[in-house]
Amino acid sequence: MKKNDVKVSVLCTAYNHEKFLRQCLDGFVMQKTNFKYEVIVHDDASTDGTKKIIEEYVKKYPELIKPIYQTQNQYSIDINIMDNILFPIAKGKYIAICEGDDYWCDENKLQIQYDFMEQHLECPACFHNTCKHDLLGDLKDENFHKWGKIHYLTEKEVFDIWLVHTSSFFTRREYFKKDDYSKKYWFGDCVRLTTLFSKGPLAVLPQVMSVYNYNNTDGITVQIYNTEQKKKIIEKRMQRIEYYVAYNEKTNYRYDNAVKAAIYSYETAIKRDVDKGDFKHYQQILNTHPYKKNYIKRCSLKNKIKFAIKCYCPIWFYKLIKKLKKK
Repeated sequence: MKKNDVKVSVLCTAYNHEKFLRQCLDGFVMQKTNFKYEVIVHDDASTDGTKKIIEEYVKKYPELIKPIYQTQNQYSIDINIMDNILFPIAKGKYIAICEGDDYWCDENKLQIQYDFMEQHLECPACFHNTCKHDLLGDLKDENFHKWGKIHYLTEKEVFDIWLVHTSSFFTRREYFKKDDYSKKYWFGDCVRLTTLFSKGPLAVLPQVMSVYNYNNTDGITVQIYNTEQKKKIIEKRMQRIEYYVAYNEKTNYRYDNAVKAAIYSYETAIKRDVDKGDFKHYQQILNTHPYKKNYIKRCSLKNKIKFAIKCYCPIWFYKLIKKLKKK
């Protein structure tokens, strides 16, 4: 093996991340490894100082930081940045991901995950714990999960619960790129996780090695999910359903119950948005949907209670619950 061979490629997407990008890039350059790694940073035509910060780090770490600067925002025109722009130029045996408004908080992150993957050839990918940090300061920091040892994701944990963050993804190169049928979908983390799950066991390491900054009001995702853009939100949810239908077929219905439960969740959410003024009609949809049983079986007791309130309570009681929740 040549000394200059890159073992890990770190892929970072940035858009208007001026407030957070230094901390993100610091998390990359502080990594202590016994192998060579590279960092590919993609600026998606930011309108703030994101590009200048990247240029600053490129100047300091020219052998490590590899920049890509866009003059037109690629995300807004449905270009798959990870698969179509970053991955084709990545040299690593493994691929790690971190978006520009999140960051790594452990200098040994890459080494720990690299060593694990080298010793567990059966795993297409591994992940680790992540701390959730509310940028608005309304909620206390909390971790994605409480596992104190290495844990292997179950079907329920992959399809029903969000327990691993994008900043923890560490994937073998041959499993990183999405299958042809799923390339068009914008929700890369969901597609990648469910696809990886069909390839082999997915391990989650107990260490907290990254921080997820949420409620970033300047990010492009917030713009796309603006509450005034109901039509766009519905279209995005319909794409989720379309993906799960295709995934179910491609995996020979191996996870049929889980997929149907996910489809039910998105379809009822769409109907709720479309028929928001007709609560009784929404209740009827919840109760008569063919995948209702699949969804309920997978719910926790807490979610079953919430579901019962939505399905059977009168509109005035439901509105009261919503008001009390906001307070």
